[in-house]
Amino acid sequence: MDDFTKEIEFLKERIGGAWPFEGCILAGGAITSVFTKKDISDFDLYFHSRKAFDAAVHSAYDQGYWCVSITSRAITFAQGDLVFQLMHFRFFPDANAIFESFDFTCCMAALPMDSQQLVFHPRFLADTNKRELIFNHGTDFPLASGVRVLKYQQRGYTISKTELIKLLVAVTRTKIDSWDELKEQIGGHYGEKVTVDTSKEFNPANLTAALESVRFEPGCDSVENPATAEEALAKIWKEPYPGE
Repeated sequence: MDDFTKEIEFLKERIGGAWPFEGCILAGGAITSVFTKKDISDFDLYFHSRKAFDAAVHSAYDQGYWCVSITSRAITFAQGDLVFQLMHFRFFPDANAIFESFDFTCCMAALPMDSQQLVFHPRFLADTNKRELIFNHGTDFPLASGVRVLKYQQRGYTISKTELIKLLVAVTRTKIDSWDELKEQIGGHYGEKVTVDTSKEFNPANLTAALESVRFEPGCDSVENPATAEEALAKIWKEPYPGE
C-alpha cells in the first residue's frame, strides 16, 4: 500500500493546522492539485449531516473567516489566501458517495477530516498522472461538466472521443424545462450565480438565443453578505435558524 503521509501532512499544513470543522470530508480539486503539483485554489468540504454543516458555519464565523459567497450549493469563506467552500446541496455518508456525484475521475480523491487516510477512486492516480478526463455519466450536472472540459484542457488534460460522447449523451438525458433548471445545471456543483435573459417564454428557440446572454456572477443573492452565522444559515435554508 502506498504511503501518502507527506501529501496528507501538506494538506493539513496548508489548511492551517487548527482545523475548525468536524463531520466533513475534504474532496476534489485541492487533492488533485497536490498530486499534479499545482497551487491549491480552494478547499471543498462535504458534510455528513446538516448538523455538522451548521456547526462548521458557526465555527467559521467564530474564527474570523469572511463569508464571500452563498449559492444554492455552497457557502464560501476566506481567511487570508485560504478559501473554503462548504457544500450544502446534499449530505454524504462517505467519500465514495461524493465520488458518485463528481464528473471526472481526476477529481475523485478525498480526505475524511477525522482520519489520516486518503480515499481514491480506483482510476484517480492513473488518470491524474496521464492528465486524462474520464467521465462519470452519473454526475449531477453534466452541462456544467461540458464547460469544465475547457478549463481542464487549459491545464493540459485531454478527453477522448468516447468520453466526450459519454458526456454529450448525459447532457441529452438531462431534463431542463425551465429557466431556473437551466441556471441550476450551468451553475454546477458550486451553484455559481448565473444570469441569463429570462424575459421570454422558455422554449428551444428562446433557450438558444438566451445562451448568448449567459454570465457568471460571484457573490450572494443579496447586496451584503451575512454578518453572522445565524443570518447565513437562514439564507441557506430559507427559514429562520432554529438554533439547534
